[in-house]
Amino acid sequence: MRRGQGTIEVTFMFQTTKHAPGDTFFIIFLVTIAVSRIFLLVHPIHSPILGDFHMHHYMYGLILLALGLSSRSLPILAMGAGLFADEIPILHNINAKSFGDYFAFTSMVEVLAVIVIVFWLRHYLVMPLQRRYRRGR
Repeated sequence: MRRGQGTIEVTFMFQTTKHAPGDTFFIIFLVTIAVSRIFLLVHPIHSPILGDFHMHHYMYGLILLALGLSSRSLPILAMGAGLFADEIPILHNINAKSFGDYFAFTSMVEVLAVIVIVFWLRHYLVMPLQRRYRRGR
């Protein structure tokens, strides 16, 4: 959907506003990254371990991405994309093992680059969900 074509209503905290689906996707995506980063800065917890397997939040993001696409839910899709994108620098750097690596300058620059790319592509990223919003469901 191109900018300016169609809007969706978003109800948040008892206020209804109208935004293009791509803009709504980006706002939820950005808030998810911010909440994740702030939570881990304030409360640095280690990822849960199942046997020798570490569960990182990008895995939860992949699950939410699949659920968002299958249910055609824009908020779930955006949260999944945010959780996944937040850990792209860690996936990129196999040797990253500590919170220092998570908050390192290169990690922050890579996340910022991903945020800029998602901002540029935000209207194209919601295209699989377009039909739902055009019908008004």
